[in-house]
Amino acid sequence: MLLKEQNYHPDYQIFNEDSNELITQVKGDILYLDPPYNGREYGSYYHLLNTIALYDIDFEPKGKKGLRPYNTSKFCLRSEAENVMFDLYKNAIFSIFS
Repeated sequence: MLLKEQNYHPDYQIFNEDSNELITQVKGDILYLDPPYNGREYGSYYHLLNTIALYDIDFEPKGKKGLRPYNTSKFCLRSEAENVMFDLYKNAIFSIFS
């Protein structure tokens, strides 16, 4: 999903979707990846920033930490991480990987 309406700039695009699906639709010069690399989900650290980025004015925090619901990334699952990273690199159409 291209977030063009909310964050349009002529020099770049902003996306919000599964990286392994998006990688088949984009190409470029440099690909920088910073996936989760352990069992600790990003959602628990960046939930406030995600709420702001989504402009979710109706979100009501619940529980002690007030976390948003989030899906567990396959990059955080020992049984899945190697395969999803390999697929990401395999499908990437970029000159430089970092």
